[in-house]
Amino acid sequence: PKATLDDLITKHCTLSNVSEADLTGESRSRSLARIRAAIAMEATSTGVSTISEVAERFRRSQSAISQAIRTLRRNTGNL
Repeated sequence: PKATLDDLITKHCTLSNVSEADLTGESRSRSLARIRAAIAMEATSTGVSTISEVAERFRRSQSAISQAIRTLRRNTGNL
């Protein structure tokens, strides 16, 4: 069965030892932005979700999620 956005969020939260509430909260910390970006990258690359859906789920703008993805790719050499 194909993973869902919920599955990806649960996986990344477990790996990073954060809660979904941390990711949807108001914090703009780099570490949380990096986790959101990783979820968005995986969700979009596997066809699980769109950037728009991820942004809505995390109560962020599409632009903020897209920027976080660009930053993550730049920092990991994943262009």
